[in-house]
Amino acid sequence: MYISCRDRRFPSATSICDISYKTYIPEEIRGGVVVVHGMSEHGGRYEELARFFAENGFVTAVMDLPSHGKSTREGLPKGYFGQQEDWLPMLEDIRTLSRVLRSEYPALGWVLLGHSMGSILTQDFMARFGDEFEGYILSGTTGPNPAAVFGKFLARREIHKGRGMESSSMLDKLCFGAFGKSVKQADTPCDWLSRDKERVAQYMGDPLCGFPFTPWGYLALFCATGRIASIAWAKKVPDKPILLLSGDRDPVGQMGKGVKKVYKHLSQTGHNHVEMRLYPEGRHEMHNELNRKEVFEDYLLFLESVEAGGEFEA
Repeated sequence: MYISCRDRRFPSATSICDISYKTYIPEEIRGGVVVVHGMSEHGGRYEELARFFAENGFVTAVMDLPSHGKSTREGLPKGYFGQQEDWLPMLEDIRTLSRVLRSEYPALGWVLLGHSMGSILTQDFMARFGDEFEGYILSGTTGPNPAAVFGKFLARREIHKGRGMESSSMLDKLCFGAFGKSVKQADTPCDWLSRDKERVAQYMGDPLCGFPFTPWGYLALFCATGRIASIAWAKKVPDKPILLLSGDRDPVGQMGKGVKKVYKHLSQTGHNHVEMRLYPEGRHEMHNELNRKEVFEDYLLFLESVEAGGEFEA
C-alpha cells in the first residue's frame, strides 16, 4: 500500500518551542492513531510501527514532545518543559494535535498510544480529557510509585539551588539506575530496553536519545506519577477501550506488577473494556522486541476492535 508522509509543526502550549509531528497517511483510511513517545527519545524511533499502522489503513501521527527530537530550539535544554510542576501544557499539545487531525479526518475514530513516559502522559490525559479519544493504549506503563515523593523532594531541592535548568545526573540515576541492574549479565546499561541487541545499539548510538532531564523536567514527571494509576485516578477515567501492553521483564512496570495494579484499579471502577497483555520475557520496548511482529498484530486487533466498536479478543 502506498503511504504518504507529512511533516508539520504547531506552537507548543509550553511556550518554549514548536511541536514537530509526522503523519503517515495510507491510501485507504479506516481509523487514526496518535503516538506519544517516551522519555529521552523521539518520534523517529516509531517509524516501523507507524508504517505498520498505516499499511493497515490507520492514519498515524507521531509527535516529538517538547525539548525532544525536532521539538526544540537553540539554547533550550533537553528534558525541560517549562518552569512548572504540572505538565498540563503538554497535555494541551496532545489535544491540539488531536483537534488538527480531526479537522482533517472528521469521520475517523482516534486512539491515543503512549509509551513509557508517554504512557504516563496518556494516563494523566485519560483522567483530564478522556473523552477526546475513542480508545487508549498504554505501552510500557507503570503503576503507583512511592519513590515519586522522594523524587519530587530532590528535584525541588535542585531547583532551589538554582540548578533547575541543568541536566541532573543525580536524578537520572534515581530514575534509571536500577533499571540496568534488572538484566543479569547485561552487555550494556540499556539492555533493559529490549532483548534485540541491534535495537539497543541503535538507541545507544542515537544522539537524540538517552539524555538526562533537568530538575524541572523530573519534577513534572514525578508529580504526574503521583497523580496516576490509583483508584482515585481510575474513577476519573471514562469507560473507553483501553489496552495495557508490556513485557513481564520490564522494570518500569515493576516486572508486570505495576501494570497489573493499573488493570486492577480500572477493573474495580466500572471499566468494562480493559485488556492487558504481558509478554513472557519481554522487556520495556515491546515495539522493539524480538517478538515485535506479534505485538504489532495485537495492536492491530485492538485498533480494529475500536474501529468496529466491539470487544478486543487476541
